Amino acid sequence: MKIKILSLLILVLLSTSQAQLGVSVQTQSGYTDNSFSNYRSLPDYYTGLEANINNDWIYQKHGVRLYVNGDLGIFQKYNNRTTRMLKAD
Repeated sequence: MKIKILSLLILVLLSTSQAQLGVSVQTQSGYTDNSFSNYRSLPDYYTGLEANINNDWIYQKHGVRLYVNGDLGIFQKYNNRTTRMLKAD
């Protein structure tokens, strides 16, 4: 719950500043015949979510970009989850 509130607060602060805000969310789901890319070839259904948020402060001679990328993958049968968070600024 704290993460959701903090994320919402950051989003509000970034959107009220004089900068360009970008948000994108992608979802995908399907069936794969080799869930874990190994020799066992375990089939499973999966759901994936990827979210990107960036904020650009661009001026005539310089600029700054704050960029956060998160990734979540969930498998149905084997109940495994993969996550990745990348932040660059």
